[in-house]
Amino acid sequence: MYLKADEVYENVKLVVSVADEGVYKVEFVNGKDKTIFPHYIQNDSSYKKAGKNIFFIARDNDMIRKSVTCEFQDAASAQKAFETLQECQEYTIFDGFDD
Repeated sequence: MYLKADEVYENVKLVVSVADEGVYKVEFVNGKDKTIFPHYIQNDSSYKKAGKNIFFIARDNDMIRKSVTCEFQDAASAQKAFETLQECQEYTIFDGFDD
């Protein structure tokens, strides 16, 4: 697997759903396009925040790793989304492998 170039999405909102017990599906929406970069939070996922941006590397539905930058409307929205991602990561049982 290879890492695709950084993808930047502007003015996004975080949508988290429970795909299965203990497994969280993450999507971002911006009201313009279809759902942005849906993926599952793994127990070793790494999200970083700077200002109104959240950065992470994850696999898309085709199992291709991508570096993604999501830009939120403001820093407060990014902080709330970041805290949600951290909380989901803390409680997920998903390790990225299918049994």
